[in-house]
This record gives sequence, structure tokens and C-alpha cells, in this order.
Amino acid sequence: MGSLTKYVSNDRPEFAVFIEDDDKVCYAYLWKEGENIIAHVWLYNVAPTPSEPE
Repeated sequence: MGSLTKYVSNDRPEFAVFIEDDDKVCYAYLWKEGENIIAHVWLYNVAPTPSEPE
């Protein structure tokens, strides 16, 4: 079971950071209101790295 968590700052509420862990990998996404994803980064693997890409 994966998870998706949203973080918003009171100082800049137009931006949000989403942390998504899908039980394989974990990514962070920076969203700006009205623009969708403006940046993303891989954080870590949960499962072993596959020998072949998906």
C-alpha cells in the first residue's frame, strides 16, 4: 500500500510538495497552483532495483 502526503507552507501557500511512495520508489513533486508539477526528484528505492527497466 503506497502513500501520498502533501505539505504546504503558510508563507507560500501557492506551492505544495507531494511525497509519493508507491512501495517501489519514493518521489517528491513540487507543484504550483495552476501549473501542475514544476519540479520532481527521486528520493529512494523501497524495493530492490530491477535488472530491467519497466
